[in-house]
Amino acid sequence: MLATGIAQNRKEKLGIKFIVGNAERLPFESGRFDVVVAKHMLYHLQHPQKGINEMRRCLADHGTMIITLNSKGNTPLLHECSLMICRKYGLTSMHGYGYISTESVKRYLKGFKVAKPIITKSRIDRPDMFPAYFASFRDFYRPYPNDRKWAMMIDDVRKFVDKRLAKEGKFIETRTMGIIYAVKKGG
Repeated sequence: MLATGIAQNRKEKLGIKFIVGNAERLPFESGRFDVVVAKHMLYHLQHPQKGINEMRRCLADHGTMIITLNSKGNTPLLHECSLMICRKYGLTSMHGYGYISTESVKRYLKGFKVAKPIITKSRIDRPDMFPAYFASFRDFYRPYPNDRKWAMMIDDVRKFVDKRLAKEGKFIETRTMGIIYAVKKGG
């Protein structure tokens, strides 16, 4: 994503400065920003509280943090399929409802005034898209599957879709996510 952004910036001569840093140790002085955005990234941090604390540190008093996260009940078919794959191949996965979500993030937001989350839903109703969607999560599996194992896993995902289509006559996955606005309390 960073390479794409840098290329687009050059192409369009936008003048954006890109800085790569660790979200748990941001390379910015305290109070520098009026707005920070955490777009579907908090659940990738080893210590989400550290990342949130760092973003809070970098926010000016009364600055806004905009957070997007998946909600409980997000992608139930992906979770079902992932559990099947993990059992069959002896893997573990980051997928699950125990991770930071729209519903659980508020407990991490001490020192913020938090607005009610805005919840959105979307559907994946093209069964042919589901294996590619699943494939985008390869990095979530441990131990990391080699190419041969990954090809077998994706084949099993296609079989999962075909079985569901045969049984129900349709295949619809639901994505549920939330947007959270949190304003840093002053002083």
